[in-house]
Amino acid sequence: MLGLRWERALTHTVDVDVARDPASPNGSGTQTREQLLRVGFLEVPEPDSRQPSTSFMLKQGGVRIDFLTPMRGKGRRKPVPLAGLGVHATALRFLDYLIEAPVVGVVLSRYGILVRVPQPARFALHKLIVATRRNPTEEAKRQKDVWQAESLITALLDRRPDDLRQAWEALPWRRQARRGLKMVEETVRQALLEVVAG
Repeated sequence: MLGLRWERALTHTVDVDVARDPASPNGSGTQTREQLLRVGFLEVPEPDSRQPSTSFMLKQGGVRIDFLTPMRGKGRRKPVPLAGLGVHATALRFLDYLIEAPVVGVVLSRYGILVRVPQPARFALHKLIVATRRNPTEEAKRQKDVWQAESLITALLDRRPDDLRQAWEALPWRRQARRGLKMVEETVRQALLEVVAG
């Protein structure tokens, strides 16, 4: 989307996150769970075995699909059913901001696959917030969050600064994002703050 080629370490993952707001209109009635099981995925058990799975892993290859949904209010720990899909999702704080107003991107493959993805600027700011909430055992993930946010912010400052300004204006959790910005290189932090202040 930005016309850039990223380092493999920055983008490599075997996890596919599928996010959906449970308040959105029902899907086409497609039973996603049954389709995933049919093509060779297995359900990943939840820590509480009484709860339905929110993740699926391919038998061969290790690809994992996690279903996510926004957490609102006091939040709930139980998996949330996604109407029309036949699956449950893990509720995550701040996800509503990330998935609001997605854009269309292309997965580069032999034929190309159109997908809806978060706006790059929102993704970067969301990563800053997520980085502040990682526990000490997730230091590698925290570093990757910051690295991804910093790389995206740097590219957007150069190519699409208005996107950053709009994403900042739409962000309800600016205090948390400012905490995350403290982990970013000083020059990038100051450049972003100048853009969003203007």
